[in-house]
Amino acid sequence: MVIKRGQVVTGRMRLIQETGISERKVRTCLEKLKETGEIEIQSSNRFSIVTICNYDIYQPIQLKNVQQTTNDGPADDQPSKPKKTKEQVKAETDKRMKDFYTSLIPYVQTYGKHMVREFYDYWSETNKSGSKMRWEQQPTWVLEKRLQYWSQRDKNYNNKSNEIGNRNTSSEERARDAANIIARLAAEE
Repeated sequence: MVIKRGQVVTGRMRLIQETGISERKVRTCLEKLKETGEIEIQSSNRFSIVTICNYDIYQPIQLKNVQQTTNDGPADDQPSKPKKTKEQVKAETDKRMKDFYTSLIPYVQTYGKHMVREFYDYWSETNKSGSKMRWEQQPTWVLEKRLQYWSQRDKNYNNKSNEIGNRNTSSEERARDAANIIARLAAEE
C-alpha cells in the first residue's frame, strides 16, 4: 500500500496511546474533523489511513533554490533579484495589512467592532523588519477558527474582569477593604 504525502497510517488504540486521551474523545475528534472536511479516513479491520485534506496548504513543499556559482558570481541562467528597499517592503506590507483589515469586516456583525479591532491590532503587528505581520508568521492560519478562539478567550477574560471589578467599584471601598485586610493580618500576629 502506498502512503502519500499528508497521509498517516494509524488506529484508534495508537492515537489513544500517543495522545493520552480517552477512546471516546478520540472518536469524537475524528468525527468532527471528518464533518468539517479537514480529514478523510479509509478504514480496514487492522488500521486506518487518515488523509489531511489541505496538507499542502498547511505544509507547503519548499523547493531549495540551488545556485551554481563561479568565480564571477551566480550562473547566467539564474540572475539575482534586486533587494527591495525599506519603502517597497513597507508599501507591500501596508497593502497586505489593508487586505487583512478588509477580510475582517464581515465578522464585525458577529463579534462586535471592539473585539475585531483588538484582534486586528494584535495579529497585524509586524516583525522587526516590517516585512511580515504576526498572522503571516503562523504555520497554519484559519481566520474563522482564530476569531472563534479569540472571542471565547475574550469572553472568559471579560467575565473574570467583571467579577473582580464588580466587587468594589469605588476607590473608597477598595481602600476600606485593604485596611480591613491589614487589620485582620495584624490581629493574627
